[in-house]
Amino acid sequence: MRLTVELLQQLESFFNPCGEHQVNIRGLNIPAIENFGTLKDAYDAVDLTDNAIQILGGFPCSHRLKTLLLANNRISQIQPTLSEQLPRLETLILTKNNIDNLNELSHLAGIPILRLDVTENRVSQLPDYRLFVIHMLPTLKILDFQKVTQKEKEESVKRFGVIAQESSQSSDVKQSETRVIDATNKLETTFSPGEVPPAAFHPSKK
Repeated sequence: MRLTVELLQQLESFFNPCGEHQVNIRGLNIPAIENFGTLKDAYDAVDLTDNAIQILGGFPCSHRLKTLLLANNRISQIQPTLSEQLPRLETLILTKNNIDNLNELSHLAGIPILRLDVTENRVSQLPDYRLFVIHMLPTLKILDFQKVTQKEKEESVKRFGVIAQESSQSSDVKQSETRVIDATNKLETTFSPGEVPPAAFHPSKK
């Protein structure tokens, strides 16, 4: 089923236990995110659980959206412009999708995410996955339902370098992009001979 304008106009909304104005678009076998401009940035939370979405992206710039639930989809790609689409996203649930490389997760850089879950994705089994994500998302407090510790933050700095603080959002995004490039370079140049992860880091050929 396509996510049509007509379907979006018929959706019912409610206030969830966190006090967020939420809309549910669950279990409709939707293959792609589209026509979200119809919602007019009226919601704090959107639930797209149990669909068939393959690409995370396609949102208009949504300054209000803070919670996005996408568990049990088919997501294997994240649009590089997602930080521009969802500049205030704080909670992102990607449980049980098809993300298998760190390069896709690097497209989350620049988003002030506090809570992220990527369990039951192949990428979560890669070496340095957790430290890479913590380094890339300095605002992160909970990763895969486990608290990000001060020790992990310190280890991520040792592994990938010091994170410089910038005052403006545009500077933050540029800094995030630089941080991801630096981290990527370090991942690709420090694996021991015979290890597979450098190939796993890059997107699979479609």
